[in-house]
Amino acid sequence: MPKENSLAAELTGVALRQLTTSWTFKQPRILQIRKFRDLYNNKVPKQLRIRYNVPIPIFAGMIDTLQADLDDELLLKYGEQDPADWKAAVKANAYIQKESQSMRPGAKWNSKFRLARQELLMCGRTALKYVPSSENGYSADLSVVPFEDFYFEPKGGGQLENHLFCGQGNIWKTKKALENEAGGMYDAAQVKRLTAGDASGNAYKMSDFWTQYDFANRFLSLNLTAESNNYVGEPVYNLVEWVLTYKGDRWYLLFEAFSGTWIRFEKLTDVHSSGYFPWMSMASHEDVKNFASKGFADDLYPSAMAMTDFFNEDLENRKRRNSNSRAYDKDMVPNVAQLDQAQMGRDRLVEIDTKGGTRRLSEAIYTFQTPEITGTIDMLGYMEQLAGRNFGVTDMQKGQAQAASKAVGVTYAEMGQVSKRLSFQSQPFIELGQELGMRVFGGLKDYLKEPLSIKLLGENGYEWDTLKRIDLNLKKEFEISVSSQAKENKMNEMLKQDRMNALNLVKNQTAPPNPNVNSKKADEFILRDLGKYSEQEIAEIMDPQNTADKEAIAETSAVIQDIMMGRQPKMNYNATGYFLQKILDFVKTHQDDPKVGKKMDSFMAYLQAHSGIAMENEQRRAMIDAQAMMQAPGNPNNPMGNAGQMQNPNVQTQGGQPGSLTQQQQVGPPPVITNK
Repeated sequence: MPKENSLAAELTGVALRQLTTSWTFKQPRILQIRKFRDLYNNKVPKQLRIRYNVPIPIFAGMIDTLQADLDDELLLKYGEQDPADWKAAVKANAYIQKESQSMRPGAKWNSKFRLARQELLMCGRTALKYVPSSENGYSADLSVVPFEDFYFEPKGGGQLENHLFCGQGNIWKTKKALENEAGGMYDAAQVKRLTAGDASGNAYKMSDFWTQYDFANRFLSLNLTAESNNYVGEPVYNLVEWVLTYKGDRWYLLFEAFSGTWIRFEKLTDVHSSGYFPWMSMASHEDVKNFASKGFADDLYPSAMAMTDFFNEDLENRKRRNSNSRAYDKDMVPNVAQLDQAQMGRDRLVEIDTKGGTRRLSEAIYTFQTPEITGTIDMLGYMEQLAGRNFGVTDMQKGQAQAASKAVGVTYAEMGQVSKRLSFQSQPFIELGQELGMRVFGGLKDYLKEPLSIKLLGENGYEWDTLKRIDLNLKKEFEISVSSQAKENKMNEMLKQDRMNALNLVKNQTAPPNPNVNSKKADEFILRDLGKYSEQEIAEIMDPQNTADKEAIAETSAVIQDIMMGRQPKMNYNATGYFLQKILDFVKTHQDDPKVGKKMDSFMAYLQAHSGIAMENEQRRAMIDAQAMMQAPGNPNNPMGNAGQMQNPNVQTQGGQPGSLTQQQQVGPPPVITNK
């Protein structure tokens, strides 16, 4: 322990220097972002020698329009790469659905992604943090990290996972919370040192010692002074969470930066077995070398400021034209106060000395004329259209009717351009969603100790099931796909139609087969290229004997892999003839493989153990199918008739016609055969 504590102290010193380096590097960038927040909140820079300085919400309108265009619910889905993992994928997807829709403060995925998009538009870069926990049952917290609170390696490049260090500041912990975790998550001696030392905490949320005030302008731009109104009522500590690379390994640190006191120190793989940072980040304008790349606000700000200046100059021009400056001849106007009062009153008389009629009244006062500024409205319209066209913020995107001068073809071209641009702009969110999917699955494998309740869609609708850690032992890693809700709905509709058309082409072939064409290959081509079916789905469709569902296919694949890996598979009391046939087909296909030959006895023993179970299940299914066929409407041998109820001539209704059997008289399903 002393050796580990010595390393912790050494790396805390390194982390402090890294923090200072990152802060100094990004400080000019944050100063620029301050201007964006000012203008977004309608706070404009002071102007000299001008009476009007009115903010117009052009910048905020464009930012909000982009936010609305990109605001679409993300759908994260796991896909199995091995049939045996199908059930695990279904359960993991059920958990994702439950977690993403939860209104628990640590969940609220839609809200978190909206906040992340706002950060992205304003700063050019956004970060999310995902922290799983097994305390009081499994839970996970997804949070948005403000750009000013996030630290990174200045020359680490555009991909965060390539950085040698990164971290997050402004993590507030109360003294009680630290003491509760002392000896558990936090080092007890270090917590005691922190809470009893110089940085003993206070009841005020003070800013970082290196900022001292609302440096990112989140409050000041709205005339709020959070720094002078930060009383919370109990001692709190401002901590820094950090990950750095030391001798090839990543280390996790939690420390108080003012005193340099660490309270948690572990290898990152002991915190997250995947070894990934808990933070994920994306950029709106990716740069291979610059992590702090530009954002949409950088492009919009200059145009918005120019338009604001034009607007205010026009107001100033109108004001000066309506109240121009005047000069007077003091020899002709003896009472200047009387003249000044007459400018603001009605029906006033002013004494003018015309020097015995030798001077004209017009010579007493001279008005300085201010020329009229023209073209301001046209210029503002042109600049707005120019900016909108380059950012995908057209009049239709903002909810306005298209301009009368636009032809239909131009409007459709703009819509196509906007669609392409938004698709490109949405790609970082897709990739961020995939990174989140990796961390969600890793968190479940690391911290899921007790089963989680989930809802699965079964034969009788949604049914409750459980997700256990053992369910996540995969044969192959999941594929992670992410799409937007709108795109998913559109693609599902198109895919559904394509699949139906492909199936109809394969099923409804009435013409005699062409002897020069391999009909099976042709059907596979139709299903694959027209219906977008996977190879596994094509194999299932092209097998006439296949009556199994995906769960049965997954069970078959799992049994084969368990036997091949020397494990004893569980008994399957739902085994059918198809289940056994698929196992036998695998053995026959690979009988020349020495690995399969060594397991031949195990395969035969498993098949023999399930032969009786499969026979009983097939007989029971045959009975059910026969009864269903007998009771089908239109069957002449159907004793239930077209009404779907068995007719009993001995049961009379009020009209004297045959009636229906009572519930006790109706024929029930065959008894269920169980295998003990």
